[in-house]
Amino acid sequence: MITPNKLISLSDSSLGQIDKIFNGFEDRTSVRELYKKVKGSFESVDLFIYAIETLYLTDVLEVDFNTGMISKC
Repeated sequence: MITPNKLISLSDSSLGQIDKIFNGFEDRTSVRELYKKVKGSFESVDLFIYAIETLYLTDVLEVDFNTGMISKC
């Protein structure tokens, strides 16, 4: 997780990236399909993964690790 600090602004942190996930998110989708929809909003796949991780750790998203599907809690 990338947290905001003196050198990293809020918009460049994981917290600042999570709104980009919600713009492309539907009810239930795969991580791959979601990335295809929103990849233009992210500088790298790393930032996308950090944003997914932040949403998962804060219990906003559920991730089925067997199928790779994500859904809102």
